[in-house]
Amino acid sequence: MLRTRVLTAAVALPVLLAVLWLGPPYFTVLVGLASAAGHLEFYRLARLGGVAPFGLLGTAGGLGIVAATGLGRPELAGAIIAAEALLAGFALAVRGKTSGALADWAATLGGTVYCGLIFSYYIRLRSLPAGFQWGLVTFLVTFLVDTAAFFVGQRLGRRRLAPTVSPNKTLEGFIGGLVAGPLAAIALWALLGLPVRAESAAGFGFGLAVAGQVGDLAESAFKRSAGVKDSGRLFPGHGGLLDRVDSLAFNGVVAYYFLTLAP
Repeated sequence: MLRTRVLTAAVALPVLLAVLWLGPPYFTVLVGLASAAGHLEFYRLARLGGVAPFGLLGTAGGLGIVAATGLGRPELAGAIIAAEALLAGFALAVRGKTSGALADWAATLGGTVYCGLIFSYYIRLRSLPAGFQWGLVTFLVTFLVDTAAFFVGQRLGRRRLAPTVSPNKTLEGFIGGLVAGPLAAIALWALLGLPVRAESAAGFGFGLAVAGQVGDLAESAFKRSAGVKDSGRLFPGHGGLLDRVDSLAFNGVVAYYFLTLAP
């Protein structure tokens, strides 16, 4: 299993970084493909958990947000979500099923937000000045935080962080990830010569470390609610798309707003 995981990562990571370097439209297409796969897995988890979302509607909304962002119109995301909320409400009325209607409606919109809106922030991040460098830092810091959290947890972990959600994660591993994030960001800041202060780079890394690990726990909760170990089987040895991007998902949002709003 470990060999399969390493081989899969050895193929997938260079492809990801190459498409990130190429930028739009290639990177936009990659995000769109990831979004489509993510929607399929998200709505599968919802159905396994006893919810009946409108998967086609949610997927159309999420891909619409990705497309609008790729075309330079990210402000349309709110209108797309509002329209989807209205259409999902109408679909509930037509379906005529009142039991679980609120959960069905919320899960429909949840897939759009998680796999469409949140994923689309990587397109926005790539479009910023030095977008390739910042995207590279975001990916690498996230991977290094995951690695540090894993090994620290394996060697020093004693106290379970969230035993009912992810039994193998420990408080010590979580802290190890929080320490690794700023250190990795500062190292990459020095290596790439990014135009920010060292303390800003450290804050950037810390934010990614927090959001990445919380995103991992959130996706674990989704799987627990569905009673499955993996969200899918897209990547041999790694599980589904959502299993691989759980730590990355929210980090695109954190990186984008850090770079556009931080002084």
